[in-house]
Amino acid sequence: MFVDSVRHFKERFYIVRPLTELAMDSLFESEFLTNEDGSIRLDEEWVEMTRLVSRFPLCWTREHFDQPTEYYLTKEENMSSEELAGLE
Repeated sequence: MFVDSVRHFKERFYIVRPLTELAMDSLFESEFLTNEDGSIRLDEEWVEMTRLVSRFPLCWTREHFDQPTEYYLTKEENMSSEELAGLE
């Protein structure tokens, strides 16, 4: 979250759905499903089964609210040139 983003904090939230494969890959990664013995689970066609898991928490938990606002802020002087370009 950028410092400027907090200034105009909104009271409403919207569900945002990734539309492209690149967006999905930035949010989720594949993980093999395993059996109790640790072996990879196979489907009826003997294909390894996977599931998507989020790369980071996609919802807020109580621990998020226990942190001060400064914990979530990134100051401009600490941003890379790519991050700064994204602000414009």
